[in-house]
Amino acid sequence: MLKDIWPGTMGSFPDKFLLGSGQLFFVATDGEYGRELRSTDGTEEGTQMIIDIVINGNTSSPGNFTIMNNKVYFAATDGIK
Repeated sequence: MLKDIWPGTMGSFPDKFLLGSGQLFFVATDGEYGRELRSTDGTEEGTQMIIDIVINGNTSSPGNFTIMNNKVYFAATDGIK
């Protein structure tokens, strides 16, 4: 384990892994922000949420990841449309 994203007895349920640009990108929840896009460089300090698309703990359901020109592109909901 690199980092316990949701400390305690609950799991962060990581999935949708994509390796590229020296990072591992994935989706996980931490109980505060919902399921959001995260990345890791293989260290605890380098494991982080990329962006909180939907505020108030709701999930953006990110998916359909691809990497092009060292950038990650993905689809997500903003909670409105």
